[in-house]
Amino acid sequence: MRERKSASLGIPDLAVSAAVAAANADFSRAAKLQQRAIEDAANHEMPTEKMQERLETYQSGRPWEAEG
Repeated sequence: MRERKSASLGIPDLAVSAAVAAANADFSRAAKLQQRAIEDAANHEMPTEKMQERLETYQSGRPWEAEG
């Protein structure tokens, strides 16, 4: 499966890709993708608080779990 470069992904795609990476225990990649999503969101003056929480989860070596 060929992967697109993160530079061509939008904010939602980056966040989803980060979640998938974390679900597959690739927390380093998850954190990098999530950080990029946060940077892109901030550049578009979008809120990043929840995105930052996900980043911290990935950095601690855990996948993100939706609140239910």
